[in-house]
Amino acid sequence: MYAILICALLGLGHAATSGSNQANDAAIGVPGAFEVPVEWDVQAFPDGPVLTLVGTAQEVHAQLLKINPNHTSDFRLESRDSELGPRTDFSRSKVICSEGLFGKPSRWAIADGIAYLLKLRGHPRNQGGPGACGRVSCSYDSAIWWCNDSKQPKTLDGWFEIADGAAWIAGECFYGGQVFDAHDWNVIVRSASC
Repeated sequence: MYAILICALLGLGHAATSGSNQANDAAIGVPGAFEVPVEWDVQAFPDGPVLTLVGTAQEVHAQLLKINPNHTSDFRLESRDSELGPRTDFSRSKVICSEGLFGKPSRWAIADGIAYLLKLRGHPRNQGGPGACGRVSCSYDSAIWWCNDSKQPKTLDGWFEIADGAAWIAGECFYGGQVFDAHDWNVIVRSASC
């Protein structure tokens, strides 16, 4: 039964995601950047298959709840930010802080997006760039974007890497900003319509 639901929702998710257009690209706020869907490999049921969904964290969570209304309790999502383990070090990274480029995102909404990304398991995937940017979190008109600056598709070790970038920006910038990782990807925190 849930296989039929999964197929139907996957079709909706892919149909809702289209190629880049100038209106979406302007939302990123970086010259040469273009919007792409970020892919999430997730399970809807503890014993179910791994699904590939697209969208922001909030959109993917909503899709999972449509497939399995008990998803949150089935997987007991809780923050893993206190776990010991590798973290992404942005201390030597280039940071751009600019209200003019990135607006004034809500610090509370960005903190909420970071907390949610830290709960996630799996590996984010992004299309080849440079400038291929996927919006991974968006709420209360505040967004976290992940951009691939490599020509090749990119897979990160975990969602915590994007969360670490957004947290670095929040600590360094009073308004929105962008931080660059040494491995050809970056994170943007900015105002957005959502």
